Amino acid sequence: MFYKSNFFFWLFFIILPFNIFILNQSTGQEKARKEKSRKSVNLDGVFDGNEKNHKRHLEEEKKYLNALAKATIQELLVKLKSDCYIERRDIVLELGRRGKKAISTLPVLIELLKNDKSKEVRSAVIHGIVHMGAPAFDAIVYALLHDADWEVRWAAAWRLGSFHKKAAPIYIIALKKEKKHEVIECIAELLGSIGPVAVPATPDLIEVLKIDFKEDEAYGFPHKIVQFIVAIGPKTFPYIHLAYKKKENGKIKYYLAKVMLSFGDHCATAIPDLIIALKDKDFKIRYSAARVLGKIGPKAEKAVPALIKVSNDKNAKVRYYSTEALGKIGAKAISALPFLIKYLEDQDSNIRLISASSIGEMGLQASSAIPHLLKLLTDKENIVKLHVIEALGKISAHNSSVLEALHKIAQSSKEVEYVKKSAIEAMKKIENTK
Repeated sequence: MFYKSNFFFWLFFIILPFNIFILNQSTGQEKARKEKSRKSVNLDGVFDGNEKNHKRHLEEEKKYLNALAKATIQELLVKLKSDCYIERRDIVLELGRRGKKAISTLPVLIELLKNDKSKEVRSAVIHGIVHMGAPAFDAIVYALLHDADWEVRWAAAWRLGSFHKKAAPIYIIALKKEKKHEVIECIAELLGSIGPVAVPATPDLIEVLKIDFKEDEAYGFPHKIVQFIVAIGPKTFPYIHLAYKKKENGKIKYYLAKVMLSFGDHCATAIPDLIIALKDKDFKIRYSAARVLGKIGPKAEKAVPALIKVSNDKNAKVRYYSTEALGKIGAKAISALPFLIKYLEDQDSNIRLISASSIGEMGLQASSAIPHLLKLLTDKENIVKLHVIEALGKISAHNSSVLEALHKIAQSSKEVEYVKKSAIEAMKKIENTK
């Protein structure tokens, strides 16, 4: 009975030693593997996880790198045959640090770039040979266009930036075939840094915007591409406009509008297409079109009727940006004044403040809105009052009622300081109006 009732007890004592033996064997094999790698790079203890040995590890690493720095090129080439990828990587980087003095090793390094199994070594070759100048260009291009590992292609894309304008045509070729967002972002950023010379890459950058990357994989990807197109400059606009006109590009119209937003009145020829976009089913396309029209300014006068119509849109963003656009068009949008006056009573404080601001942008012609703005000086939102005061300062000319109302605000102990200061500035502006 004793043996039966304690069956698991005895089983534990039989199995436990066996498990310990297996564990020790595995640990021993792992230590042997690490020891072999340690010796191969002559870094005693570099793989030891003990924090007490950290300082010694750093000293050994320093000695190791100093030894590489003192070695002759021929000695480094001999060591380059090492089975340890870490050693090969470090030797390649050392040869790169020597720049053109090590130019004779370029054929060997190019061979490594094409055939070494380690992506770390191949990347190191790219980072190294770039210091050897123009003779390394073709090899780096090869890596960008043909290497199977995206990290190596990223390194090649980045290092090609050292060749500036010469790299632009290569980047265009790479964009047509690259599928990894990290590499695409790198190329786009460098095209942006090249500037107007990179304008021919615009159609390919537009195509890149159509790639449907998951947000968790490529956070903010399309916005970054927009930023890089903008960096190339306004000369990209003809390509942007052409793409914006195409119905099949509906999904990216929002991003194309963001590009145009940075170019302002350079985009005046797109006004008819932006007016059409104000009717789009997608609210993002509607409000982005309104923003661009506002950025174009007085030249967008023809868009006023369409902007008035969408200023009553169901979507708050569309209403806000269309109302703002009317203000930026200025006095040429004076026909919108009755609608803007109406929006001063909107339940949304953002609409009230942007309506007041837009009325102000229309200047003295909008003086009929003064009574309505005066009523809004009692608004619960200080930010609304601030915009109303600024608007009154722009549309009033020696108006005693306005000056009296602003004086009361400036003297009131209940008003916040920045509202009072704004009232004082508005009074000065009104008094100085001719």
